[in-house]
Amino acid sequence: MDIIDHHFRRLPKKRQTFVLMIGAGFFVVGVFAWFAGMADAFTAFLIVVVGVLFGELIKLHDRVEKLETRK
Repeated sequence: MDIIDHHFRRLPKKRQTFVLMIGAGFFVVGVFAWFAGMADAFTAFLIVVVGVLFGELIKLHDRVEKLETRK
C-alpha cells in the first residue's frame, strides 16, 4: 500500500486539507499533553494513533460514498 494512496490524491483539496488537519490536530494535542505533563508517553502515543485511525476512517468513508454514488 502506498503511503499516500491514489484515492486520497483524487479527493478535492478542501477534503484533503480537512483530513490532514484532523490528523495534525490529534498529533499536536498528543505532543502538547506529553510536554505539559498531563499524559505519559504511552497515552500521548495513543492520542496520536487515534488521530491517524480517525483520518483513515474519514478517507475510507469518502471512498465508500464515491462507490455508492456510482451505482
